[in-house]
Amino acid sequence: MSIGSNIAKFRKEKGLTQNELGERLGVTNQAISKWETETSMPDVMLLPEIAKALGVSLEMLYSDEEDTKITVAQDLKDKRIVKISVDEDDAKVVVRLPISALDLIKDESGIGGFDKLLKMLNGVNEGTLVDVDDDGTKVKITVEEYDFKNN
Repeated sequence: MSIGSNIAKFRKEKGLTQNELGERLGVTNQAISKWETETSMPDVMLLPEIAKALGVSLEMLYSDEEDTKITVAQDLKDKRIVKISVDEDDAKVVVRLPISALDLIKDESGIGGFDKLLKMLNGVNEGTLVDVDDDGTKVKITVEEYDFKNN
């Protein structure tokens, strides 16, 4: 994603109109529109103020990756997550999925295999399910308790 599309995304998530964001920044709604459509770019000196108004970091404004953070209801009965970590050469990917979300994925997607995974996970409170180190590729799958209120 570009800065313009990130501004649009974060503005909408915050529930702001282009006019409201423009008022906070001291620019016109047309300026906001031009940034979001990438007709023009915001002044570099204004970027910290844009980030502050949108409640994000400068890094998030510049990010070209989709946000992977999952928001989950605070009152989940099952406070466990599945953490999948893959580390290969210079690349590392970590995915954290609430086990309760796997139930939703199973029900909505129709993708097979989730029943087996959920049965396996139901027998584990915490711990490592898979830990493989093969020719520089490391894969680790764990089940952890997760404090949704503090993360």
